[in-house]
Amino acid sequence: TLVALQSREVTIAGGIPFSPAPEYEVTSSNTAVATVSGVGGTTFDVNAVAAGTSTITVRDAANTTVTFVVTVP
Repeated sequence: TLVALQSREVTIAGGIPFSPAPEYEVTSSNTAVATVSGVGGTTFDVNAVAAGTSTITVRDAANTTVTFVVTVP
């Protein structure tokens, strides 16, 4: 859970990075609720925009994905 206008840095561990950088593809299912920025290396920021939920998806070079849900009250 993030409060609107709050950001949190996320670290990625594992997977097969893309080459060249950025090593991972990171997307938000609902950019009206949460965006991603600063994707580079093994970190990125999740930025809360407004109330709701958004699924953040991280994809590596092997097309393996990991998702997590961000809730902004």
